[in-house]
Amino acid sequence: MHRDSPLSPHYQPSVTSEYRVKDMIERSISRARYISSIISSTSYSDNDNDGYSGGGGGVYTSIASSSSSSSSSSSAPSPAPLNINSKMLPSNGDYITQLEIGTPPVKVVTLVDTGSDLVWVQCKPCDQCYNQDDPIFDPSKSSTFKGSVSCKDDICLAIRTSECINNQCNYMYEYADGSLTSGNLSRDTFTFSSGSDDKQQGNTSSSIPGIVFGCSHNSNDTDFTYSTLNLGDNALVNDPGFITISMGRRALTYYTVKLKSIAVGKDTIPNDPFDTNILVDLGTAISFIPDIMLSKLIDDLSKMVNLTRTNDPHNYLPLCYSHSVKDPPYPFPDITFTFYKRPHDTDGESIVLTPMQAFFHVSDTVLCLAMHGKKLVGISVLGNIAQLNMHVGYDLHNNVLSMATVNCSKF
Repeated sequence: MHRDSPLSPHYQPSVTSEYRVKDMIERSISRARYISSIISSTSYSDNDNDGYSGGGGGVYTSIASSSSSSSSSSSAPSPAPLNINSKMLPSNGDYITQLEIGTPPVKVVTLVDTGSDLVWVQCKPCDQCYNQDDPIFDPSKSSTFKGSVSCKDDICLAIRTSECINNQCNYMYEYADGSLTSGNLSRDTFTFSSGSDDKQQGNTSSSIPGIVFGCSHNSNDTDFTYSTLNLGDNALVNDPGFITISMGRRALTYYTVKLKSIAVGKDTIPNDPFDTNILVDLGTAISFIPDIMLSKLIDDLSKMVNLTRTNDPHNYLPLCYSHSVKDPPYPFPDITFTFYKRPHDTDGESIVLTPMQAFFHVSDTVLCLAMHGKKLVGISVLGNIAQLNMHVGYDLHNNVLSMATVNCSKF
């Protein structure tokens, strides 16, 4: 669910739509800059000279997307179910889903973010917590709570902000929007409910024991059509017309593919072969592409679109048109992104962005291209507006990303 959707428990009806859009764009810029700073200070092996490289920093991994097993764990968790899904709902920029933690299960509402590495919830005792509608998770009332993770556990060592206190693994995270959380790494059972409306299948659920998560005892927060988040075998993308491309990892948390070209109409805009990495991120709304490509794309669109150019009222986006939300949809040309199928060959795989995936209303009367230049933030990003109505699968075993154009409301 989008954070600004009226269905969201964080929805604030008094906030105007223009303010929501402005806030979303500022979050996207701030977040992309933050990720860029993390990547540029983290060592890794890659031949692209595209601004991602850097030295000095430690490498860390994604708790949310990697195995929670450890050589020093006292007991290994049971094998996870092969098919897991959870209802996810949309808004202007972020997605949230519901899951349950502990036994008996306690419902929590969580932000879904493919570009973050720590899963965390507010826990009792809460020294400083922001207000939430759902009860704060109380570990003492969960019969499956495994307590704090040891400082010697591999997962503790993977957290770049971990600190050992009384042999308990503690963490502190501060996000680009100013929110922060600190607490201790713990283990408990997570339950995912499909929320299915199918009367034959019913509302199915899957429980996984021993999931590592952050039990936050200090935190603050900034302002906070259905789809499905699939995990396990259900995450396989095999829809008609799907593509598969090699996927890289940056700082192990961030997933990248290699952008070969962008085409609009009959014009193909090639990318600099030394600037190909583009982050695929659900937590950033707008996309950021190399500035030379953006400039040529804007020139091409300006020649094809018969609307009046205007300025972004928020002074962020470079291509905007006067177009009311009450007007019929304008027939913008499709924009095709082509990615290298494999890192070191010339074969490409393409996805087509429809006008809905490339443009959005920043106000009731202004429609803008949902893209900006990479120079503003330091990295290229394929944001979540471009991923609307797209089935995206992350195969972490084979380092492959799959994408297909679909109607997400039918999932």
